[in-house]
Amino acid sequence: MKLAEMLDTDLLAREVADGYISCSVHPDDPSLKVLCYGKVTQITGHWNEATKQCRGLIIRSELDDFSDAEVVARPWRKFFTLQQVQSGWALGDEEEGTTIESDIAALDFEARAEVTDKIDGSMLVLYRHPDGLPAYSTKASFESEQAAHYTQLMRRHPVTCEAAENLLTQRPGETWISEGVGPSNQIVLAYPEDKIVLLGGVDHATGTYLSAKAVRGIWGDNGLEVAAVMPAHNLGEAVGIADREGKEGVVVRIISDDVEKQMQIKIKQQDYLVLHRLVTGFGEKAVRHAIMSCVVTFADLDRIASSGTSLDLPEVRNIVEFSDNPIFQNVRDKRREQFDAAIVPAAQAAARAKAYVAALPESDFAKDPREAKKQFALSITEAVKATGAPQGVLFTLAGARIAGEDLDLVDAGAVMAAAARTVKHTMTEEEQMT
Repeated sequence: MKLAEMLDTDLLAREVADGYISCSVHPDDPSLKVLCYGKVTQITGHWNEATKQCRGLIIRSELDDFSDAEVVARPWRKFFTLQQVQSGWALGDEEEGTTIESDIAALDFEARAEVTDKIDGSMLVLYRHPDGLPAYSTKASFESEQAAHYTQLMRRHPVTCEAAENLLTQRPGETWISEGVGPSNQIVLAYPEDKIVLLGGVDHATGTYLSAKAVRGIWGDNGLEVAAVMPAHNLGEAVGIADREGKEGVVVRIISDDVEKQMQIKIKQQDYLVLHRLVTGFGEKAVRHAIMSCVVTFADLDRIASSGTSLDLPEVRNIVEFSDNPIFQNVRDKRREQFDAAIVPAAQAAARAKAYVAALPESDFAKDPREAKKQFALSITEAVKATGAPQGVLFTLAGARIAGEDLDLVDAGAVMAAAARTVKHTMTEEEQMT
């Protein structure tokens, strides 16, 4: 179908030009494009028919104004989370607490709905790759790490690949959406193995939601996983579902013959919201501040270099091991990885620098301090090359040795400052676009 039949292409072109919608081109076919709202759209609440519809929308178009665009895959429109706040029920956008104005009374809590388990992974949109085989795109990219991984996973598994092919050939004019989960793509919850879970679909022509039950013979009866259907038949019953251990929550799909009355709503468990904030809220600034707050000597860095973990520092250990509750294991692991990635390499370089300076002959330092510093400065390039340590760290150690200080007891604040500067928080597509 023509893209113009489902949304205003002039509006779409403006939103792309203004940066509210990203347009990513397929590397093997420049006419194939995936459209998705951006982070700025979420932050500013810039929601309209174009930004809401562009949530992994795949089109084929040669023109910049999209006037020739054909729909290749039509995933679900952007949908929001039902959150309970002090003032009552409200529609909110994800866990950050950003809200959009909406009259909650307009929601029909008794309308017929399918309620399914909310899977904590990356949305996968099934489409046919230019190579002729089934493939997955994520919300904003044909080439994301998740798109590549789950496409390969699907193609390596004959039953899954056959099912994906059957969805494309036997259900033309429909888009089928799955969720990719597993150790290689952990967002918050831990799944023991990488797998593709079918969520449901969309009819291109009408935008009608399609239950995964409709394709049970293609995907489900053959052992492939489908999102579990919950014992609730409307939004009111879904709200009453008790929190389940190790789950994110549920998705309510209000069913109606009138597409305008269709609605999807996410209800996220309170324990998941806590976990999400703990995982995503401890970002670059928090890690840098924590590293800078550590009181460390070069002896401490020697122990970290030897053990390979920053947990030897009590300040880090207190932040990482804030709770022994198993539910927080993923949070603990992610925080430890953040600290280790910055501190361990810096500690190893510092340990090499200390050993290098300690091994220099006593004659290098048994002279006028100014002359000793000058001589060391002349060899600093060689020292950096030998140790991989910053010049400042080497000069600190050389100065301590000139002053006759114990190198183990030298303050390593400069090392920690340098380690803090290396911290970068690279968000996954799912974290950016959820």
